Amino acid sequence: MSFRVATLQTSDNVTIQYQIGQKCAEGSPAIFFCHGVGANHDQFAAQQSFADDYCVVTPTLRGHGNSGSPSDITADSLTLQRFALDILELAQHLSIDELHFVGHGFGGLIGLEILRQQPAALLSLSLCGVSPCQCSFTLPQWLRNFTYNLMGFSHQERIVSQMITQHETTQRVYYEMLKMTDRQTLRHILKSISQYDYLDVLKKNRKIPVLVMRSEGDDRINDALDPCLEKLKGQRNIDIMRVNSTGHMINMETPEYFNQILHAFLLKAKLKDSKPLSVPPELQP
Repeated sequence: MSFRVATLQTSDNVTIQYQIGQKCAEGSPAIFFCHGVGANHDQFAAQQSFADDYCVVTPTLRGHGNSGSPSDITADSLTLQRFALDILELAQHLSIDELHFVGHGFGGLIGLEILRQQPAALLSLSLCGVSPCQCSFTLPQWLRNFTYNLMGFSHQERIVSQMITQHETTQRVYYEMLKMTDRQTLRHILKSISQYDYLDVLKKNRKIPVLVMRSEGDDRINDALDPCLEKLKGQRNIDIMRVNSTGHMINMETPEYFNQILHAFLLKAKLKDSKPLSVPPELQP
């Protein structure tokens, strides 16, 4: 598989870096992988195999990795609406009218915002490491302190990477990605998601297939996610996969299993199959 790195200048003059696979030149269905807070497109290195069948596009969000930041970093330049617009502008730049969207953490919220703003752009939506509703979102105190007071100290970045995931290899990769993230961007993002609720957006969507992965070891997310899943129970276009033996960074900690789940869901979405998604138990990590 072959990828190249390119950039897009957004409508508010921010340079966004993205990675794109060779299948995009062949008109294959597009799939966008969108990383979480503090990461970049390297988060989805283990998903590059999807480029065998799809036009894979992996953007690095503004303020992260080698993407630029707004010249005037304010809350208005770092809203979920603005991040979603970046993705839509990138799709338009690549002449992609419809896409499968896979989002982890904050990337999942961006996908939900696209579902709210422009549902016609989505062929499917896959979410992991995120809850679609959190009306009174409270960051863990250690993350509040780190974000607002301790930015710039490398030992604190390492502590955060250890708290995000217990998987040692993933800790090292996330630590390196976190070091490349703009500190002001992190502050504004974490403040901007202090309250959000996309539950009604999901309830009103009866057409676009949605996958929600619930990782057993992702306790902080699950505290918010579980009540939301109860309210979505029985909605035919939503598949809920309960994943054992993994934590917050599911696509990095257990990539083979993540890829199997996603492949099965995308096939189901393509076939417009209404049966519940199932993955053989022997593929469980």
